[in-house]
Amino acid sequence: MAVDKATLMALADVADAQTLPLWRSTSLTHETKEDGSPVTDADRAAEAALLDALRERFPDDGFLGEETGPRRPGAPRRWVVDGIDGTGSFIAGHEEWSTLIAAVVDAVAVAGVVSGPAIGTRWWTTGGVAHRKSQ
Repeated sequence: MAVDKATLMALADVADAQTLPLWRSTSLTHETKEDGSPVTDADRAAEAALLDALRERFPDDGFLGEETGPRRPGAPRRWVVDGIDGTGSFIAGHEEWSTLIAAVVDAVAVAGVVSGPAIGTRWWTTGGVAHRKSQ
């Protein structure tokens, strides 16, 4: 159930393809959730694209998305996703937002990636070692 860097980068690419074109876009729409926080169509698009990509690659895995909620919550490996962390900054056109993706096996986070496409930087961890790469 190990997750490698290539998988994390591919998933981050999927999310970035959804979010980056909508950042600073005049067609971006948003609303306020029940908890008072904002959500955009880019949040939902990133999460949906990641769910589709994960279903294709790992059909037996679970999923927990901030907007989507749980899918297959009893699966040994689950993916925890926030399509856009920092939605307020995203809406305002600031660079301080990212996509968060984590793999959790038996309730222990084993790998993850933070993709900040607006600043051209990604942080990831596999095997307990953290890395950073600016593009």
